[in-house]
Amino acid sequence: MTYEHTPNRYLFLDYLRGFVVALVVFDHALQAYAPHFRNFWFLPDIDSNIFFDIFHMNNNSFMMPILYFLSGIFVLPSLKRRGYLSFSKERFLRLVVPFVVGVPLLSPVVSYADHVTKEGANALSYGEFWYNSMTAEFVQVGIFWFLYYLILLTLIAVVIYSIIPGLIRLLSKVVSWMFHHPIPGFCIFAVLSAIILGVSDLIWGAPWFIGWGRFFHVQASRFILIGVYFFVGVAIGESDLLNDKDFWKKFSDRWSFLVIATIIVGIFYIGFTLNNLDDAYNNELRRFFRMGGEWEEAWPIFEETVPAILVRTTLHGIFCALQTLSLMAIFYRFLNRPIALWQSLAVCSYGIYLIHEGFVVWIHKGLYGEPMPVFFKFLTSGGIAFFVSWLLVEKVLRKIPVLRRIL
Repeated sequence: MTYEHTPNRYLFLDYLRGFVVALVVFDHALQAYAPHFRNFWFLPDIDSNIFFDIFHMNNNSFMMPILYFLSGIFVLPSLKRRGYLSFSKERFLRLVVPFVVGVPLLSPVVSYADHVTKEGANALSYGEFWYNSMTAEFVQVGIFWFLYYLILLTLIAVVIYSIIPGLIRLLSKVVSWMFHHPIPGFCIFAVLSAIILGVSDLIWGAPWFIGWGRFFHVQASRFILIGVYFFVGVAIGESDLLNDKDFWKKFSDRWSFLVIATIIVGIFYIGFTLNNLDDAYNNELRRFFRMGGEWEEAWPIFEETVPAILVRTTLHGIFCALQTLSLMAIFYRFLNRPIALWQSLAVCSYGIYLIHEGFVVWIHKGLYGEPMPVFFKFLTSGGIAFFVSWLLVEKVLRKIPVLRRIL
């Protein structure tokens, strides 16, 4: 596999996106076996291991924010390079078409595995199941919620840039200042992240999706933070920060410090959460208000439940920021050069993201309840889904001209 190195590419960001997509695939593979989080997965297995709770909490804390961050970086440069009409066509082809086609074509395939496993001989035919899924009050769109929200955020960014370009320039200056003054900049961003996660969690609860209509939903407790990461990316794309080689040299030289800090905070975040799981994810206050409770009666519940939630969300906000910075430093320091395998992964990563989930879940179905080591199940489901998706995108889908444009 050979890929031409173009000078206007930031290879370390391309590789980082590919790495995070690979992590998404393996995180989906492990969710069936994570004892405290498997019930949120399509097809939880009977077997589990606490290791997968730890791995999932590590991955889930930053994967979506960093993917939106990376997407935001290239919005305005692409808009300026292409112009509004070409940019709109490109985004429609790359985001809207996969959402419109992927939800009815691929999402029911994922949910059907769970239905067949639970219902056995009483399972509906796929046609009946598909119709019921598409006409339900809440349609399970799976990984395609990412596209819906990215479309929405991109539209907001373009509108703001078109109407109030000074606001984007101001945000760009603020973000550049934060990167060039890392200690106060990081503290400001960490506090902002903690506040956003804490307030979001108290209002909407940690594990839920919210939205409107049958198809358009986002992660309730994280969609604001994800939006912030996206607009930080937009600000970086508008600035000249990516072309400041002196800055990136100094920044990447601190990779070991960032990794150590990330590990320390991660231990506190994951350790506290798993040791205080019921308190850290307590939804009592949210339930109280949904049942019609009044503020003057809420204080005892607030005192009892909120501190643990805020400790978790504060640690989460700091951990997510450190993970993002650490990975950027590592990839710039060690991988910012043409490497064929990494370039292939980067080029195929979007396609891998779009198609992998069905492979993961149906492999989970094949392994469901089988008397074999749980780590073997994880490696089998994650490894096969990842490499089959990669090969399918590389060798088949990208050979089809229209799909190549999309992927």
